[in-house]
Amino acid sequence: MSKRFSPDEAPDDISAQVLRCLKQAGRPLDLDSVLRILHLPRKAKRDVQGVLRELAAAGSAVRVGNGYAFAGKLKSVEGVVSVQRSGAVFLTRTGSGGRDVFLHPANLGDARHGDTVRAIILPGRTGASDEGKVVEI
Repeated sequence: MSKRFSPDEAPDDISAQVLRCLKQAGRPLDLDSVLRILHLPRKAKRDVQGVLRELAAAGSAVRVGNGYAFAGKLKSVEGVVSVQRSGAVFLTRTGSGGRDVFLHPANLGDARHGDTVRAIILPGRTGASDEGKVVEI
């Protein structure tokens, strides 16, 4: 499966292992799951947490709830941000049509009403519409 952690490994090797783990999982993984899958000791928790944050900042991974998912496997859509009077925020898809995508205010980033954005569809939401996270304005 995957290689065991070695203290002599360069941080880039750990980053590559974590990214490969997220790719292969095909679903969001929390920190403890990543440690378990890669057979890493609890001492490596802080390092792996830093790697996950770096991958999210670089756009290779996306924070989903209390876990992380590989960004390349998530469906992305483009559209215009629409803020309702009630405060609810939706992404109205451009081009292909389809249902609007709900955007939680925490997943909005710096986007504002009327901005054209690209968002990823977050896995696991059940309900009237998909839920997304803005990744590019």
